[in-house]
Amino acid sequence: MLQGQRIDPKDLDAILRNLRQMDDDRVYQDPQELLRLQAQVTEGLKRFEYGLRRKIEGNNNQILLSGSDEVPEQFRKLVEQYYRSLSKAPDGGKGPDAKAPDIKPPDKK
Repeated sequence: MLQGQRIDPKDLDAILRNLRQMDDDRVYQDPQELLRLQAQVTEGLKRFEYGLRRKIEGNNNQILLSGSDEVPEQFRKLVEQYYRSLSKAPDGGKGPDAKAPDIKPPDKK
């Protein structure tokens, strides 16, 4: 199926070989070997999945960000107030004892 999609299956074959090695009871006698094998399988699958995703999505190198910088008008003043209160904190609101500023939500209309 992969070859039908013009995807080289050799990487997946290597992952499957490593998985088959885990069928051998001797692998479980050596914890370091087991960890090495698990890491190989995990990294191989990650790389394979990434490559598939790149092929499916195309190589357009477009970075997609979720969310938006736009804040609904009724919350814009609250967001501004929040950031102002953070900037007034002695450590910029980043310390371990920092607490969120006391900001009240807008009244519902």
